[in-house]
Amino acid sequence: MPIVRNPGYVFTSEEVHETIRKLQLVMVANGEEQLLARTDRLESFCTMMGMKVNLAKTKLMRVGVKHEQTFYLQSQKVTECRTYKYLGTEVTNNLSWTECGLVRTVNGFKALYSFWNACKRANLVAWPLKARLFTALVQPVLLFGVQAWGPAMSRASWSKLERVHKNFLRRELGVHAQIQYSILLAETGKWTLEAEALLLTLQYVQNVQTQDNDRLVFQAGKVTRGRGWMADIYRWAVSWGIREEDWRHTYSREQFGSFVVKKLWSDPSSRQQYYTRDVNPMNSYREQPYLHAPLPNKTRVLIT
Repeated sequence: MPIVRNPGYVFTSEEVHETIRKLQLVMVANGEEQLLARTDRLESFCTMMGMKVNLAKTKLMRVGVKHEQTFYLQSQKVTECRTYKYLGTEVTNNLSWTECGLVRTVNGFKALYSFWNACKRANLVAWPLKARLFTALVQPVLLFGVQAWGPAMSRASWSKLERVHKNFLRRELGVHAQIQYSILLAETGKWTLEAEALLLTLQYVQNVQTQDNDRLVFQAGKVTRGRGWMADIYRWAVSWGIREEDWRHTYSREQFGSFVVKKLWSDPSSRQQYYTRDVNPMNSYREQPYLHAPLPNKTRVLIT
């Protein structure tokens, strides 16, 4: 018998029961006492609904406190963990995003190797298509959820993440490993992953600031202006020479591009100086035309 209706679809009682059976719940509590009160209410609800908590998949993570007493649910010990994956993003009990960056790096390399294998099977060698596919298939794996963890990432963590992008460019252009990353980016008209992440984050913040004041994400931005997530975003933007008034209202990719080029070439080495003097004067930051020419792969690599 139908029990819930919405336009265009009718949910049956069996479907609602199946949805509840697979329900996942995250409880956040400020201390043991509050957590006990909330788990008591959960147990009461489960008893009333004829449900049970899957304790094999139930974990406890203490944030910012030392290990104290053992925690029990339904008279069984709850396993404690140091990390927890929430919506695909790794959260650690010390609130550091370093491990999340490492996971993104490992997953990024896996995605890159799978991408190369697929290209090999399809005999795909054209640079324009491979570049677009990298952006569509590999880059999202590297930057998944970056609006949350990106602002607090260290320079060392970003360097590890950039290796995936650098490996892709170096192999596709057929150059040796000593060629500087900034030159590979200039030759292909690409940005660093950090630059892509910062733009995504600034655009996300713009969206947050237009939301209703009672929305949780708006409140999160408000309370972390002095310390935390929003403060990290401000500090991150300033490190790229971007002030709040530069991006607070609207910020397009074109507006951001000038800051990217300035950051990448702020302190050019002798090799970068040679590149801009004798190879690419950088009159405009874009992909070099020969990369789009219908040339055999070996010829394109030879030109590079």
